[in-house]
Order: sequence, then C-alpha cells, then structure tokens
Amino acid sequence: MKTMIYKTALAMISFVVLFGCDDFLDYEQYGTAGTAEQYWKTENDVKNAILGFYTFCYEEGVTGRGFMWFENCSDNLVTGRSQAEGDQIKNFLMAPENTRDARDNFENMYQVIGRTNELLKNVPDMNISGTFKTQALGEAYFFRAFAYLWLVPWYGDNGPNGGLPILTEDTPAENIDSPRPQSVLENYDLIISDMRKAGDMLPLFSQMDKNDYGHPHKAAAWAFAARAALYAAQYDSKYYSIVLEMCDKVIGLTGADRRDLFDDNSNNPFANLWRRENNFCSEYIFSLLGNANQGPKFHGMSFQNGGWNAYNTWGYFQPTLELYKAFEQGDKRREATILYPGEKIMFVGAERTFGVNPSAISSTSGMTFRKFMSPWE
Repeated sequence: MKTMIYKTALAMISFVVLFGCDDFLDYEQYGTAGTAEQYWKTENDVKNAILGFYTFCYEEGVTGRGFMWFENCSDNLVTGRSQAEGDQIKNFLMAPENTRDARDNFENMYQVIGRTNELLKNVPDMNISGTFKTQALGEAYFFRAFAYLWLVPWYGDNGPNGGLPILTEDTPAENIDSPRPQSVLENYDLIISDMRKAGDMLPLFSQMDKNDYGHPHKAAAWAFAARAALYAAQYDSKYYSIVLEMCDKVIGLTGADRRDLFDDNSNNPFANLWRRENNFCSEYIFSLLGNANQGPKFHGMSFQNGGWNAYNTWGYFQPTLELYKAFEQGDKRREATILYPGEKIMFVGAERTFGVNPSAISSTSGMTFRKFMSPWE
C-alpha cells in the first residue's frame, strides 16, 4: 500500500520545466529607489512585487546548475564532465569551493520568503479589487511554501539538524535571526498550510489567461501540498492521509481542468509529450519559465558537452546505467528519454548518430538525454 501511495503521489506531483519564454518574466527592476511608504498603493505595485517572487529563476546557482547537483547524489544522474564541486556535492561533502552551486539556494529562497511575507503583510489592508487581492495573496502563500519546499527536504530532518528557520509575515524584526525548529515537521506543517490557503485563493488553470501561464493555480498548490506531505510521512505516517487528500483533489478535477495522460494518437505520445508545443498539455501541473535569455537550464546541461561545436550545451547531468536498466526492454519511454551509441537524433538542423557521427561522447556514462531536445532540432 505504501509503495502504491508513493508511486501515485510522485506521478501526481511531477512537473515539466519548460523551454519557452513568457512576457510576464520580462520585467523592470522594482523598488530600487524611494521608501517603503511609496509602495503598496496600487494593483500595479502588487504586480511588480509578485514579479519579485520569480527572480530566482534567473540565478545560475539555483535553477541553473545549483539545485540539480543534488540529483547527482541519486543513482539516476552522474556528473557528466569534470566538475570538482559537483563531485563533492554528489558525495555529500562540503568544502570552501562549494560556492555558488551549493550556497545560492539558501540565499535566494529566503529572499523569496521575505518578499512573500512583505506582500502578505501589506496587501490585506490595501484598497484594491477583492478578486485581485485574493489571487495575489494566494500566489504569495504558494511561493512561500514553494521556497521552503525547495530547501527543506535537503537540509532538514527530524533528528540532529531539525528544521529550517521559520519566518512569516508575523515574525518581528528583532526575531529575524530565528533558530532552527527542533523538527523539520514544523516546516512541512507550514508548507502544507500555505499550499492549502493558496489552493483556496488561486484560480483554476482553465480560468487563467494564456499570458499568465507559469503562475500557480489550484492544482499546482494541491500537488505541492501532496509532495510536502509525502516527504513528511517518512517521519510520521499520519501525513499519508494528506497525500491522499491532496492527490484526490487533483484527480477529482473535471472538464478542462482534468489532468490526464497525454495522448496525441501518435505511435509514441510519450516522446511528443516533451516537445515544447505540448508544454501546457493535460499532464501539466506547474513549471518554472525562463525568458528569451535566462531561466532553468537543465535541458541544455543534460546533453552532449559543447554540442559538437553546433550549440553550447554543457553536459553536466547525464543518465546512469542504473536508470537505463530501470526500463524494461522495448519500453518506448526509455528510447524517448535516453540517447545511447548508435541512436539517431536531429540536432541543430542535422541528423546525428550518437557516438558514431560524430563519434565524440562527453558523458562519463556513455549515454545522454534526448527527452528535452526538441528546441534544438
């Protein structure tokens, strides 16, 4: 039963990190002059404040390489090129040279938490549209929880380390240097509570304008609440009931909001699911978007280093033999996910035979990912 709960929950809370760009992420820097009294007057002030929640998407040490280094600690990925810091993180070692890629997550996520707290503190008393106010507060609750969930599973526990410092809109300035709580369960309780509030306040995905895709919605809040509860359940099994509750909320959506397996009636819909034109299909839950120049970079870092001089892909994250063997022989998902010697792929306008023409393979496992490569065809 526990295995089934894990599989159901993990399938429900998976989300696609998109290749695309979106206008709402192209913003001017806000709040660089003047005093706090000059802000929190209009809806436009609130919109600009919300844009501040997304600035971490541009940080190299966060959505660039930083956070994904922890995936190299698993048996799914391997550091695909020489990188001392990545190798140290893979082996759970900390050293002075663990700079940007291990350090920046904390700083940036607590900046997000601080920005959400400012909105939660100021917006309730503003004389603005009630509908807009509710949605803005929902987005703030969502991103405060999201920021904690970005950090807590890696750095908190129910033992010697405890949780991470909890800061809310009610934390007095003199208590800003808060101690770590005794248990990480206090963090998970806050995350789940915030995601519940967000789910109550945010719109359904079907109610959003296409220009707002990338902002959170009800299903995203419920799915991340399930994810937080699933992590918490390793310490206390009572959280499994929350996992089921939140997954049922997503599963129970109907009409245009019903989440379902993508099927384009082709021979291999799994491969087509990862094409950029299907970013917001029926399997979509949530994503972090980039703009034309910046944003999540896992796609370009999970391919051949240097892109055979055709495009500067970076080659850091590569599939392992263990991941390859996890698929059954003939499983179309394996061929859609992993590129191995002798397989063909279109890359920057030319057909390549991986490991043959050209023969160079940068990956230390001898394989690379093909799943996210449609933008580079």
